[in-house]
Amino acid sequence: QMASRLFSKLDTKQQGYIEKSDLSSAFSQISSNAQSSTSVDDVFSALDSNSDGKVTKDEFSSVLAQLQEQMDGQRMQKAGG
Repeated sequence: QMASRLFSKLDTKQQGYIEKSDLSSAFSQISSNAQSSTSVDDVFSALDSNSDGKVTKDEFSSVLAQLQEQMDGQRMQKAGG
């Protein structure tokens, strides 16, 4: 599953969870432009549903599933309208 593979790439220390520093590191690798710390904070907060400072694989998968549902819903609205 895509969420599992992506989580594994972000969890570089194989801790079973992602910390904000892991996400920040991934952001800096993805973009040649410096990402603002605010956007990393926002993304991490959205992923860290229980606000414990760690994003587990379940939290990560849940958020990705929600995003997928939203995207599917938007596509259905555009197709229907």
